[in-house]
Amino acid sequence: MKILGIYGSPRAGGNTDILLGRFLEGAASKGAEVIPLYLREKSFSPCLEIYACTKGGECCLRDDMEQIYPLLREAEVIALASPIFFYGVGAQAKAMIDRCQSFWVEKYLLKRPIRPSGQRGKGIFLSVAGSRGERAFEGALLTVKYFFDCLEVDLYRSLLYRKIDGKGEIRNHPTALEEAFSLGTEVAGEATMAPGAGTQEVAGWERLEGPSPWLGILADSHDHLSLLKKAVEICNQSQVGLILHAGDYVAPFSMAPLEELKAPYLGVFGNNDGEKIGLQNRSAGRLRPGPRFLQVNGQSILLVHDLQGEYPQGSSGRTLRLLVHGHTHRPEIRREGSTLLFNPGEVGGWLTGRATMGLFHLETMEAKIIDLAP
Repeated sequence: MKILGIYGSPRAGGNTDILLGRFLEGAASKGAEVIPLYLREKSFSPCLEIYACTKGGECCLRDDMEQIYPLLREAEVIALASPIFFYGVGAQAKAMIDRCQSFWVEKYLLKRPIRPSGQRGKGIFLSVAGSRGERAFEGALLTVKYFFDCLEVDLYRSLLYRKIDGKGEIRNHPTALEEAFSLGTEVAGEATMAPGAGTQEVAGWERLEGPSPWLGILADSHDHLSLLKKAVEICNQSQVGLILHAGDYVAPFSMAPLEELKAPYLGVFGNNDGEKIGLQNRSAGRLRPGPRFLQVNGQSILLVHDLQGEYPQGSSGRTLRLLVHGHTHRPEIRREGSTLLFNPGEVGGWLTGRATMGLFHLETMEAKIIDLAP
């Protein structure tokens, strides 16, 4: 496997350099061929918008981009690392991206394939921001997504870290370097669970696409209509693209608030869901026995009710983006390798006296626990 690592920071030895270095170390440890590309050491012009590429799909400027174009075309994995500048990628990275207008011409105007293999590649984005703002990465993520798509590459995973500014500060982050190394081993070893892969317990994957990267995460509503209605209102206000429920609705009538959701929902049965046929009918088939393996906007998610009782023993949690579970009624967010384990707690609030739900962002891996009642 050929992996191109693009160092997009103007600062040598900075935080994104360190992250990308760890990612490539992990990939190399699994036998991948890693190709480092330091944009700050290259000399090339930004796009001059002279439209010469529209005639044949080739940029007419003669500079170091001539060395970069074949690397972008041939790499099976492209990892781009850049700090955030004014809510976007750095100047060096943006200049390279803009010079890929010739690929856009090839793909959309000339209708020619970009990748010799004919198969879509995987894209990785590694970034840090000095800001603590919730939307710090949104602009860069949009740019990177469409850059990758132009190259027939899917954004597979992003590792994004806020409040990291001083040179080398990323070394003090409790999980960042381990996550970058683990992601490198995952990508190079093709360890990510793909449709049809895994143990015999994995019956199949469900692919879903949502208009928003935010997910609403619910569990253990236990017939509490008013609090479930509150959770639905929060999901609608937050404009989530999909809602996952980890089970224990109890009676079919308790599904009524979910019918007011603006986004689709799906779920698994819990141990207290005795009227499974009634629940399945009321939900129009959205509820099924767990575990459920989902591909949501290209990200791998496992949805179960009881983590201990339903998690397939042969499947490594590190191969998943997100593992959603309930049953304990206690909210918890923790990491195991590159996987986030998310228990949103109980919507119903019957057992612990605290009613909660969760929100999760597929791209930034931001996870929130939200209280539903004072």
